[in-house]
Amino acid sequence: MNWIISLFTIALADWTFILNVLCLHLILPGII
Repeated sequence: MNWIISLFTIALADWTFILNVLCLHLILPGII
């Protein structure tokens, strides 16, 4: 059961990172 939670946490972290990058790209399109 723990590995399912681990995978979910990793996936959630990946999505958070991707969303942060997208937000930064929208805010600072000229730099990134």
